[in-house]
Amino acid sequence: MCPTGTCQERGPGGMPWPPEGGLAPWQAQPDLPSDRYYHAAAAGAGWLFTGGGLKVKEYVAGGASAILESPTTIFAAPLSGRTLGAWKPAGDLPAPLVHPAFAVTRGRLYLAGGQMASSRQFTAEVQSAVIGADGTLGPWRLEAALPQPRAWHRLLVAGDRLVVAGGTLSTDYSSNGTALVWAAGLGADGVLERWRIFAAPAPGFYDGGVGVASGRIYLLGEDGVLHSARPDDLDHWRDENPWKLYRGILETNNPTDPNMGPVHLFGSCGALVALVLGGNALTAPLDGEGRVGAWRNASRFYGTPHGYATAATDEAIFAIGAKHPGAPPPANIGVFSTGRE
Repeated sequence: MCPTGTCQERGPGGMPWPPEGGLAPWQAQPDLPSDRYYHAAAAGAGWLFTGGGLKVKEYVAGGASAILESPTTIFAAPLSGRTLGAWKPAGDLPAPLVHPAFAVTRGRLYLAGGQMASSRQFTAEVQSAVIGADGTLGPWRLEAALPQPRAWHRLLVAGDRLVVAGGTLSTDYSSNGTALVWAAGLGADGVLERWRIFAAPAPGFYDGGVGVASGRIYLLGEDGVLHSARPDDLDHWRDENPWKLYRGILETNNPTDPNMGPVHLFGSCGALVALVLGGNALTAPLDGEGRVGAWRNASRFYGTPHGYATAATDEAIFAIGAKHPGAPPPANIGVFSTGRE
């Protein structure tokens, strides 16, 4: 990452960077106060926020199944570079939600969509809350609702607008992605304007698979192709250089087998970062027009590939929580970070 705003070609002491795609080894940060997976996270205004999702209340049948609950507490931790302070309660969700999306901009935390724990149906509601100086959240304010209920998606800050991409519209088959991309401008006091509807060239990967870098939206399609577009021109997409490291169940090089877990994309100091199956972190350089160069392996991610949330700042990428099947609670509380010195 780029704490000074410029990319450094050499590490501390002038030594060349190791062949790790420019990412430092992942470092443990303060654990979450409580189990959490299938949750949301976002960073900004000096804080890292996480909320929603599920936690294990207790395991039954010798660990073969579990009693779950969907807590509403949102936790916040102060940010300093790639280091976190202690977590604390910052407020509560309006309702228990699984697979919602968070974003921070204009001094507010935005919450969009998700699966309602009470009915298992998706919601189209969007709300926002002011972030206080101490990280606590003010009252929730209703914003313009999404065009359709959606979950597993990402809520991206792209200049003066918010963009929803990735995820699914199907409660029956959550691994079915959608090509629909929605964008809404931010007006005075961060009020969301009406959502506009666009379509990517292919359905996006159902669990994330989208990110912002170099002023562009990048979307991994179910077709295995990486696509990109400018946030102000989402009618026109171009194909980018995808990674071809894994074989799917159909013996192709498609890297979007639904069994591979989430895909998280971030911009990092002139590069695109992908966190994918099996703890693999990959980076590819971006040229002046945001075109993706050759992919290479970066520092290996921790733990299991399922259920964790991610958030990024200009200086760091954070991974929060995870799903560790069969492990006694609290098992899903780990928080890790990486970045460039």
